[in-house]
Amino acid sequence: MKITSDWHIHSRNSCDEASMEINIGAILMNPTYPEHFKKQYLEYLSELKSQGVKLCIGSDCHSPEYDTDFDNTASMLESVGIRNEDLWVLSGKE
Repeated sequence: MKITSDWHIHSRNSCDEASMEINIGAILMNPTYPEHFKKQYLEYLSELKSQGVKLCIGSDCHSPEYDTDFDNTASMLESVGIRNEDLWVLSGKE
């Protein structure tokens, strides 16, 4: 399946205030998804970034056994031009 530009624009317009969670556990680190799907997802995220969509990371840490590989995730995101400084983060409490 090829994700078209129209799909990117539709998804961006559907997002609340043009923001999107990059879900690490459900998509990028999910062993049941084939690598080509993950590559398409990364391309999709890169397109959203190019259109000014604010990206943030979620990990779905729902249990103590859950293990998220943040280093590998960072490498995957960097491969499509998404760096840590491109991500929205919650400000700390003052």
